Amino acid sequence: MRRLAIVVALACALVPIGASAQSDVAAQVSTAVANALGTDTARVSLDPTGDLTVSFTIRNLDNDPQATRDGALSDTLAVLRAIYGSPGADVRTATVLGTFPFQGTKSPGVRPTPVLRAVLSADRARNVDWQSSAPAELPTLVDTWWLQSAFADVGSQTANPDSPMAVAIAHLDESLAALDTGEVRVGRSQFTQFFDAWDDVSDAVGQRFPAEYNSIDVDLERAEVALLHTQPEDVATARNALTELRATLAQVSADLE
Repeated sequence: MRRLAIVVALACALVPIGASAQSDVAAQVSTAVANALGTDTARVSLDPTGDLTVSFTIRNLDNDPQATRDGALSDTLAVLRAIYGSPGADVRTATVLGTFPFQGTKSPGVRPTPVLRAVLSADRARNVDWQSSAPAELPTLVDTWWLQSAFADVGSQTANPDSPMAVAIAHLDESLAALDTGEVRVGRSQFTQFFDAWDDVSDAVGQRFPAEYNSIDVDLERAEVALLHTQPEDVATARNALTELRATLAQVSADLE
């Protein structure tokens, strides 16, 4: 009987959210995030399993790098507080992406690029004291934390190099979030920028994880055809391929780094 109860509990936890309830939760969180940031420009998407993604634009505070970085951390904490402080928000995990106009090393021009990524699960969020937590504590509060080196090392003489895999995953998260909210142009741009980081790590993945690399290659081709070589874009196929790609990269990233 105990084993049956555990199986039933696990099954209930994995039941997909209905489309109507999913839309209601996303709208509720979107309102809470807008109130927390003082702007309604953040993109909010929720998939059927309860994984939420919020993408917001980091504010350039008087061209002061330190103030801009500190503001980004403060806004990230405010977003997470808004998500898990929303009554009835049925969220399993929350991914917060901060974007900033950034000059890539391989792509011409300046484009909005993910420079901050925080992932916090509902289980871990239950143990966070939202009233006393400070922005500087974010790296230890969340399950996954990544900050682009230009932001992380403001004021430092030497910058720590970014992990190409972390950058690649951040671009995929941003692309998926954009596709979920109907911003196909942004989704295409972020997917294109993904390759800048992927080129730096693909050989290592192929050597150490040949089976996973083959899966990644298949999903990349599916996404590329659907998103970059089909008119109008096949968003559903692209999203499915990017979701599978994202899962595989997350699987190998811990061992790779």
